[in-house]
Amino acid sequence: MMEKSGRIPAVLVLVLALAGCSGPDTTAAESTAAAFEAALAQGDAETVCALLTPQAAAAVAEEEGADCAQAITSLGLTAGRGDPRAEAYGQGAIVELDGDTVFLAASGDGWRVRAAGCGATAEDAPFDCRIDGS
Repeated sequence: MMEKSGRIPAVLVLVLALAGCSGPDTTAAESTAAAFEAALAQGDAETVCALLTPQAAAAVAEEEGADCAQAITSLGLTAGRGDPRAEAYGQGAIVELDGDTVFLAASGDGWRVRAAGCGATAEDAPFDCRIDGS
């Protein structure tokens, strides 16, 4: 039988202390994802491309054989809706909206969209993304 003690184990203290630490600020990531989705909904391909990482913009252009702004329109993406819900981890963030999941990467001037038009292929499986600048 385990003896009860009035002491809190050191591991529990550490876990509780770390739980109080916040991760990266998600507000800017949510704002970038919302701006991306708004530009997509308005058909503003130039802004959509400006919000992509250079790798994602290049991947879109390469896949469609045109510059990014022309290529974006041919992808047939539907903008996500609703309030963005973000989780940030160091240099990356995931923002979920109704109808889209957006992956972002931190850059020198804020967050940029690394992947979008994403949907889960199955529970606990990788996402399938229409734009993927991984």
